[in-house]
Amino acid sequence: MKIVVVGDIHGHNSWKKILETEEAWNKVIFLGDYVDSFTVSSKEQRDNLVELLTLKDGNIIRLVGNHDLNYVP
Repeated sequence: MKIVVVGDIHGHNSWKKILETEEAWNKVIFLGDYVDSFTVSSKEQRDNLVELLTLKDGNIIRLVGNHDLNYVP
């Protein structure tokens, strides 16, 4: 079983390249910190987060990071 772990993307879309490169994965675990970047615009962060959250696969786990908690009402 191949598990890919992705953490601290902070608004970047690097996770896409990781999933393309690691072709034969069985499970992906995102460790959070999806937002809160000084180098990526708010719009890009939002668009990237929406795309990540709408991935349709039962083998994807999304955890909440400490930087994400600042944006929860």
